[in-house]
Amino acid sequence: MTAVGKLVSVERRPLLLISLALGIVVLALVPLHTAFRAQNAVLAHDDYLRPACRTPLHVFPEPLCPDVVAGESPATVAFALVVVPLVLGRSGRGGLLAIAVISAALAALQILAPLAFSFPAVNGERPSPFEAEAGCGLVNCGLDHTVFHLVQLPFLVAMALMGRRLYRRSGALPTDREP
Repeated sequence: MTAVGKLVSVERRPLLLISLALGIVVLALVPLHTAFRAQNAVLAHDDYLRPACRTPLHVFPEPLCPDVVAGESPATVAFALVVVPLVLGRSGRGGLLAIAVISAALAALQILAPLAFSFPAVNGERPSPFEAEAGCGLVNCGLDHTVFHLVQLPFLVAMALMGRRLYRRSGALPTDREP
């Protein structure tokens, strides 16, 4: 059992495990995509590097990015592997509510991102989010981009629902009080 696992109560552990699974999946998906699916020409193109490595923040240098992390994946990994375990181990009801709300917001973003927040392919066209396109990669457009977001969705929905349930159990909401 990890040090964080010892700090987290038994009722909160399923939420911790889902969060850790999300972080590991997102951390593994980018290198797996790079190794087995990505095209080297796309990964090296400036039109791919901009959304993959410089948007929203330029966190990792480009020899490391886009092979290891891409797009918002560092933020998702930090939320799932650092923020949620720390909040679960050290906070009360407010932390559970924050996890639930942030997870729900991130889940909504995973649905909207392939449709509203895609970038053009390296050839300049913007293909459908449901078709594989030669000029697209994991974070800019096309089917790979859509799948990357939708893979995260069940984890985030589960975290939102479990966080809300734990929040409700930890104290009565105003609507739950008896007259």
